[in-house]
Amino acid sequence: MTDMSATGRKHLFVDDRWISSTHGVYRQVPVAEKDPDNPLVVADQPWEGGLNCFGTVLEDPAGCLGASAGNRYRLWYQIYARGRYDDPRFGSAIGYAESADGRAWTKPAIGMTTPRGEASNIVATCRGRGQLLSPAVLLDPQAPPEARYRLLNWDAMSEADLAAHGDPFPLPARKQGWQPMAGEGLFTATSPDGLSWRPCQPQPIVGGEVDASAMSRQEDGRYAAYFKIGVREERHFRVVGRTRSGDFLTWEPAEVILRPDWRDAEGTEFYGMSGFDYFGTRLGLLWVYRNSPDDKRVEVELAAEGPDGIWQRAADRRTILPVGGAGSWSQAARQPQGKAGAGHTGRSLAGCARPRPVQGLSRRTGTRHDVVPLPTSSAGPARTTSFRL
Repeated sequence: MTDMSATGRKHLFVDDRWISSTHGVYRQVPVAEKDPDNPLVVADQPWEGGLNCFGTVLEDPAGCLGASAGNRYRLWYQIYARGRYDDPRFGSAIGYAESADGRAWTKPAIGMTTPRGEASNIVATCRGRGQLLSPAVLLDPQAPPEARYRLLNWDAMSEADLAAHGDPFPLPARKQGWQPMAGEGLFTATSPDGLSWRPCQPQPIVGGEVDASAMSRQEDGRYAAYFKIGVREERHFRVVGRTRSGDFLTWEPAEVILRPDWRDAEGTEFYGMSGFDYFGTRLGLLWVYRNSPDDKRVEVELAAEGPDGIWQRAADRRTILPVGGAGSWSQAARQPQGKAGAGHTGRSLAGCARPRPVQGLSRRTGTRHDVVPLPTSSAGPARTTSFRL
């Protein structure tokens, strides 16, 4: 993806693509700083039940995204409340929140009315047969005004749509960790304001053993959807998959782009990845799942797509967003909600979990650099390849 002679762009030393030779230096990989007041968003409304570790945060510094006056951040997050209402559609839904500073969040009651007559911040529900999981929202300034917001999420076709259109993908076999359902997969929708959503099609764009989705628009104009996908016959073993589209309607067949290798500890899987383009470099915030009997952490590493189109782990495979200590709010999982590097100081929310029914979202920050430095561990040079600044 990277043009090695590109000008007017940033050069990130997250891997060795710009390095010709080194001596006596090492790569410094900063760890995100956690907000001391975490968690910042918790399940405190009767229709929420619990908050799962998926969603999207968008920053609105110009006040043009449709947020209330004075609020520059918008959050779409997953609500999980199965069994709370007779209407199964409200068992899993998308909640909406706003913030002026990324720390204090409000949940405006501008969404759907629940089956119990409650005015809520729910802006979308599942189709009724399955569950609405891992909502990913994208703002596309180049799209028509009525469709400038784009949504990707996991769900299953409604009974009516399944009867009318059928499942476009073959039903996979049952396996440990995954019980397939006809018509399940990743669905897309559009919205003028991020609050009222219109499905793009009644059928999924990718079917089968996929969820934990994230989405971006590449610098070449194509939409890219990233997700975890199962690749083993005997059980649900998670790696990173991707599909792309030029028009948000017709999508490429799903492909595996990143999987654990021999250097990973036994039980390592990839629960998903938030991929995005950053000044000519395609990066990913990789959710590394330590799925062994005595370790169930999900931590975040950095990945990058090389000039040859192959994805690799970056930043020496160091954790950039770790879980917390025993008993802390984030002791089990951390999954970033949106890409890094928004503004001068990167801010995003991360889904956090601990072994309790209630989950929430927390905040972390990290400084953004034009060039990630390579501090010296002893006296010695670092020579780059040739490029124009």
